[in-house]
Amino acid sequence: MEIPEDSVVMGADIDRDLATQWIYPSNYPVRAYQQSISRAALLQNTLVCLPTGLGKTLIAAVVMFNFYRWFPRGKIVFMAPTKPLVSQQIQAWRDVMPT
Repeated sequence: MEIPEDSVVMGADIDRDLATQWIYPSNYPVRAYQQSISRAALLQNTLVCLPTGLGKTLIAAVVMFNFYRWFPRGKIVFMAPTKPLVSQQIQAWRDVMPT
């Protein structure tokens, strides 16, 4: 991916070396639509509307992990209407992160 020279997101410094590539987890079955949505969400504001069980949590975890890599001093805020959904997202984040 190409990152413009003047890229700054709300004052967060970008790691230009890491931001030239994005990581999709290898410990999940590859589903083309999830990869496509993840990539789109990394490049622009995105609203993901999928039925239950089709990977919204995984997509969010992939996006969060890559933003964490690209903006090492930045902050990520994930909000959900219930504690179980937040717990589910935390577990997905842990599952996506390489060991």
